[in-house]
Amino acid sequence: MTEWKRNSSGWPVWDGWKTVREIGKNSFSSVYLIQRDEGEKTEDAALRRISIPQNENDIEELYNRLDKETIAAHYRNEAQELEHEYFLLTEMKECSNIVFHDAVASKQHPDEIGWDILIKEELLTPLGKKLKDSVGYKDVIRLGIHICNALACCEDRNILHRNIKPESIFVTNDGIYKLGDFGIGKQFQYNMSQPNPDVEEFMAPEVHNNQMYDHRSDLYSLGLVLYWLLNEKRLPFLSLPPKDPTAAEEEEARYRRFHGEVLIPPEHGEDELNTIIMKACAFDPLERFQNAEEMLSALKQLVDPVISPKDDPPPVPWKWILVFAAVSALFITIIGIWSRKTDLYIMAESQTFMYDGEPHSLHQYDVKGLRDNHIIEKVVFDPASVITNAGVQKNTINDVTVAVESGNEAVDKRYSKHYESGVLTVT
Repeated sequence: MTEWKRNSSGWPVWDGWKTVREIGKNSFSSVYLIQRDEGEKTEDAALRRISIPQNENDIEELYNRLDKETIAAHYRNEAQELEHEYFLLTEMKECSNIVFHDAVASKQHPDEIGWDILIKEELLTPLGKKLKDSVGYKDVIRLGIHICNALACCEDRNILHRNIKPESIFVTNDGIYKLGDFGIGKQFQYNMSQPNPDVEEFMAPEVHNNQMYDHRSDLYSLGLVLYWLLNEKRLPFLSLPPKDPTAAEEEEARYRRFHGEVLIPPEHGEDELNTIIMKACAFDPLERFQNAEEMLSALKQLVDPVISPKDDPPPVPWKWILVFAAVSALFITIIGIWSRKTDLYIMAESQTFMYDGEPHSLHQYDVKGLRDNHIIEKVVFDPASVITNAGVQKNTINDVTVAVESGNEAVDKRYSKHYESGVLTVT
């Protein structure tokens, strides 16, 4: 087990880093901003500490029926399971929609019973701080697609989140949504006898009712997050703003949901998106999407184009813009005056890309330009497979290869690249 120290404030210190301040806290974990100097730059990261158990009273209750050795073994196994799950997450770098976890370590408490789990992860903005008062149709679909990508990666590794809610979703500066706070749901699993409304808000009925559950429970919680975003940040059966629900009304709303009452569609959803949300939030898991790929596919059908009848302007005629841009680029190349390099941005999760600052939704696009005085004939984008000179090789949805064909082997090798992140740039 890796050792670490505490500073004068009692905060954990990761080797080589300075713990600056506490930036978040809930019933199960605390998060700290940590920094280190890299030359003239300062690198930031987040350090999460999960304590087992969360409440010292839990140990006292166990002493009523178990001896110290048995209690210590119970919490040691719990800590090892949690540490192993986070270790698996450190190996999921290829999934761009999961918070990147760099390392994990554990330390036993001085009483030789409890444990601390420490996780070093990327520093991101919580969803709650990023959202504006109103959330657009496009944003909700985009968030759904990104988190479905994350859950598909988890399903491949038999990892359950168990506690998807707005607080477990984070946003990068580039607008990429990521799923974090893994392991928190596992902690709650060990304390099901103690009601916790903060955890139960987005919980699937079968989890609350102590029934068998699986990855479909995570899809339910994601559907409920999308519902909440489209319902003025209110859960089913609650009155809309400006009226604030009472604790009794919130308890009644949870009871109705946990006992199978059919949900009313969200206030600001559109028919197609509402259908997806209602299916994800079905009371019976057999009536839900059976895996993340199913829900992901349904959401992606709304992406091209993502048009909201209420809010969004009429579609721009990208086809003619593309034709004009392609003809202009070819003409400039032919006369030998190519004065700049063109950037190509590809969004793997939405199957759209930005070309010259404008979005397009093509699966493959040919672009001619000069790189080191050689003409590049083709840039190929395929989110479902990796395209190489050796042929097509199946890979995950987030893996993308840009294959450049210029007739010059050295140029092809230099500019054909494989990308693992959701946003790709070729310059």
